[in-house]
Amino acid sequence: MKYNEDMRFTHPVLGPMTSDYKDAVFELNEIIIEEKRPTWEIDLSGFLYIKQPDIERLISDGEAGCYLYISCGETYYSSYVGINPMNWWVTIPPGLVRGRVLIRPVVNLLHNNVQIPDVNVNDEFGRNISLPHGKPIAIGAASSFNAGYKKLIPMESIFKLIKSKDTKSGSFEINYSGQSVDIYVGVELHKIISDLRVNKITRDILLSSVYLPCIVELLVEMNDDEFSEMRWFQVLKAKCESHGINYKKKSDFLKNAQILLNEPVALLKQSLKGINNYGD
Repeated sequence: MKYNEDMRFTHPVLGPMTSDYKDAVFELNEIIIEEKRPTWEIDLSGFLYIKQPDIERLISDGEAGCYLYISCGETYYSSYVGINPMNWWVTIPPGLVRGRVLIRPVVNLLHNNVQIPDVNVNDEFGRNISLPHGKPIAIGAASSFNAGYKKLIPMESIFKLIKSKDTKSGSFEINYSGQSVDIYVGVELHKIISDLRVNKITRDILLSSVYLPCIVELLVEMNDDEFSEMRWFQVLKAKCESHGINYKKKSDFLKNAQILLNEPVALLKQSLKGINNYGD
């Protein structure tokens, strides 16, 4: 079964997407994600927090079991793994996931005709609730992480600086129809930018003056999938997901661009200080 936030059931289900239980909590806590290079095998571990005595009792009595539903839209991978809620540990073998991966806790019944205590259940379900084997009685919110090497690729690597006699002096243009984002600049500006790029003291100036407006425009273009097969799109998508940025959202482009570039304007002060001290 595939799970999402819009699912509804004819029986009570504990979780953040319902109000079936009163004063209850069901969520993943203290999640640790370790990607092992060079194999990219992934170890996941954490703690499943359950605050609902009836559900806890069904689990401790062996009437219900805890599971982790793992899914990856990019590779179509899905897995349903039994876990110990107090201290769970799951390993995803190399090569099975890439990009955004969702993990969601679930509690399923292990036997037929299980009586669900109804004292703390919403009145709309009535009394004397009996459910068959396999029915979910708790579904938590999905947590996510970004798997693979693309999020580690330097942002600067998606850009290519190109000298152009047709570009107006003092300005630049970009073309993102290919695998890289080509930045076209005039001859004089090309030399200035090239000098800034190779100098570790002044390199950060490029983040706010050139790369920041480029990233803003790229985020706007990422609202649809026209360029989704391009390398620059894949790298930027991975970085968005690793920062928890919804690149499909049609707002906050400037804010998100600054997050992706690690607040580049704040780095200007350090760069200017380096310029003043350069050669001392």
